Amino acid sequence: MREEAPQIYVPPSSIMVSVGEAATFYCHAQGRPQPTVQWLLDGRLLETDGTDNRSASVVWMNGGYLILRGVRSGVETFLCMATNSAGTANHTAWLIVYEVRPDGWLHYNNNSLYFISTTEKNWTASRDYCLERDADLIVINSREEQEFVSRQAGDQWFWIGLSDGDTEGTWKWVDGTIMTSSFWGRGEPNDYGGAEDCVSTREEFGWDDDPCAALLRWTCEKV
Repeated sequence: MREEAPQIYVPPSSIMVSVGEAATFYCHAQGRPQPTVQWLLDGRLLETDGTDNRSASVVWMNGGYLILRGVRSGVETFLCMATNSAGTANHTAWLIVYEVRPDGWLHYNNNSLYFISTTEKNWTASRDYCLERDADLIVINSREEQEFVSRQAGDQWFWIGLSDGDTEGTWKWVDGTIMTSSFWGRGEPNDYGGAEDCVSTREEFGWDDDPCAALLRWTCEKV
């Protein structure tokens, strides 16, 4: 029988849940011989007794299935690793666990608090809403933070604190810093019609430049 290196045909997806909930990852691989699938947390093999698992207790782990119980606030990086005699394949996913405070703001891993709106405003009015609450539109500093806000957004577009209103093509955050890393969607930014100076995001797409007058939901960040 000809050997074939592992291929992960159902990769694990990043998951976002609230504190105390359960989280389930799926990872399925194929190859010849059939690969063995293992799970790693921060480079260490997971144990079912949960002794070395910071984020949660492992309820059940069987090949491509991993179920966690009683998750704690924070962000953890999980790796699905498929191995056979012909090689190894792996895929990474994040577990983002947030805490809902009594005032409705969310906390997950850093010193910031987040407010996710359910109504729509233009970019300036959205920012004013945040500023009135000693916050500002979100400044996205990492892939984990982008995952967090985009998963909260779901299929809705949300304003973030990025624009090039001062100088066309120079993208600047509301805290005055210049954008250095980005998560633009395909073909973006395109400044369609010459009037797209503010940035929104949505799950499964990334960032999009939009007219600042568009009515969208928004995310505030309080540092």
